[in-house]
Amino acid sequence: MEYKQVQPPALLYIISTFTIGILYSLATKHSPYFLIIGIFMAVSFFTNFEVKVTQSTFSYKIRFYKFSLYKRILHPEDIREIRFTRTGWKEKKAIICTHKGRNVPLLLFTPSTIFAELARFSEENAITLIKTNEYSIVEKSERLKQESLRYERKRLDR
Repeated sequence: MEYKQVQPPALLYIISTFTIGILYSLATKHSPYFLIIGIFMAVSFFTNFEVKVTQSTFSYKIRFYKFSLYKRILHPEDIREIRFTRTGWKEKKAIICTHKGRNVPLLLFTPSTIFAELARFSEENAITLIKTNEYSIVEKSERLKQESLRYERKRLDR
């Protein structure tokens, strides 16, 4: 299945940064630091991360608009372990630890079934799966929330 990283709506920030940067540069005639920050924000806004998990491969792609900047395909023998951890108060994070090269962090991807898919992938391909205590807490709270929502729906349907 294919997953995409969630991008916050940053168009307002980009426009305001460009406007402030241009006005500041015109008013003070200093070097355009605000313009550089605005360009960086625009580039980060149009950068997308995509992950595709199949039965025998894991691919990770970084795109700028529609152009592919970086693509990496990992086979099960390239992956040392998959580590699930918590980031922030309630966000899940997965780290694909590889034998060679950089580790691949996975955070804020939609749909949220990516973590179950990674667990299935590690089980099918005999890859070590590590879940931290913090991750288990987030998982438990999500499960309790789902159960309470199901209970509420049943109660309202009666």
